[in-house]
Amino acid sequence: MGLRSRMLHQTDSTDGWASGRKGDACSRMKARVAELQLMFAELDAEIIRGARATGLTCRPMCGQCCEFPGIHLSLADAMPLAFELCRDHRGEDMLAALRAQSAADESRGGCPMYRPLTTDSKTTSAGTAPHGAADASGQAYRRGRCTAYGARPGLCRLFGFARSSDSPAVLLACQMLKEDFRDNLVLQRAGHDSLSAAPQMDAWQRRIAAVFPDLDARPQPIRTTIRQALELVLHAQGYASSGVAST
Repeated sequence: MGLRSRMLHQTDSTDGWASGRKGDACSRMKARVAELQLMFAELDAEIIRGARATGLTCRPMCGQCCEFPGIHLSLADAMPLAFELCRDHRGEDMLAALRAQSAADESRGGCPMYRPLTTDSKTTSAGTAPHGAADASGQAYRRGRCTAYGARPGLCRLFGFARSSDSPAVLLACQMLKEDFRDNLVLQRAGHDSLSAAPQMDAWQRRIAAVFPDLDARPQPIRTTIRQALELVLHAQGYASSGVAST
């Protein structure tokens, strides 16, 4: 089934998150997005509790995970972000930019919402300028900011602060964060049990996917996912006549 056919099925299904009328589709989508926003607030509180228990914290303005070429995201997890972009009248421009990228960029590019900073703190487009900072040991790392931080997906909130479902649990974080906290006194004192306070990645990803049960729960490259989420939101808002929902 092509993307346009899937969108029509997902927005016209009477037993899914949208009915045949576009007004109903948009209102049902808003309700599901609001449900996810409340879920994200609950998640944020759990992350804060876990961070206090473990002492984990990211380096200031570090954005290396945002630029990682292997980020995969589920469609449900991207819906609040897509909805906010469309509400703020940024959705169509972002969709056009994502559609204009090459297949290689779409499959291997980092998050399109991330903007790195140059060494003189001027914002640039992703990957176009050298930038960085150094920690206390002199190790360099890249700095930047998310341009939609409040609506960032659950995956972005969890990474660096979540644990795996393995026994014993493993911290799901970048190597740099693991190295920073290798000698963390809180972790040394509490041992692996300290991770029990951290949210479990798999459990939260299942909860997020369940809010939009008719959407494909399989994670895809983040640029593909955000593009498809924008197409769904703009279609539901009645922009199909402008060609936004075309394949």
